[in-house]
Amino acid sequence: MLPEALEQDREPALPELLHQYLELRSGQRADWTSKGKPIGTVANFNKVQAAMDFLRGKEITTMEIGL
Repeated sequence: MLPEALEQDREPALPELLHQYLELRSGQRADWTSKGKPIGTVANFNKVQAAMDFLRGKEITTMEIGL
């Protein structure tokens, strides 16, 4: 298989999904005030950082379930 095909077939890694979440939330704050945007950004970053710490602690990197 070509590298491009492999890239499309694989499940996204959880850090990638969390990054996408941050981008989504950033877009949702487009109409927030200039004071509210950074507060929301920091709150979302802290949530993602806590999730990443948890996932690293449990050695979880994908959504794949090993049965």
